[in-house]
Amino acid sequence: MVHVWHSDIHPTGEAYVKFIYEDGSSDKIIFHGNGCNEFKKADGEWTGGLGVGEHSETVMSELGLAKQYRIECTKTEGQNTWEYESLSGGLQQIELEDSAEWGGLRDVTITYKEPEKFGVPKIYGGA
Repeated sequence: MVHVWHSDIHPTGEAYVKFIYEDGSSDKIIFHGNGCNEFKKADGEWTGGLGVGEHSETVMSELGLAKQYRIECTKTEGQNTWEYESLSGGLQQIELEDSAEWGGLRDVTITYKEPEKFGVPKIYGGA
């Protein structure tokens, strides 16, 4: 998971979080903003500003992402805090970049949590 404590990207610039997978696929989430983020859609246009809340479905469909993600803004007052989490297996690498005229991506934390694996229970015939 990528936790950005403060996303401070001028509207003339942009930043991205890129998730790269073992199968060779990747998804690049491009955005800018401060207080609310706008995301670059598949057609090159920008979404409207998205503030506090869970925006996974909107961002995944508007950007045409191949994998599943949890994308959430947790704060817009004082900081513009966002979390980007891959819900798909096989994540190999994460890239971050910004071309901000403002503060950029500040205090970023990346954490990895091994996907949970659930075994199939054995079913025994009755006696």
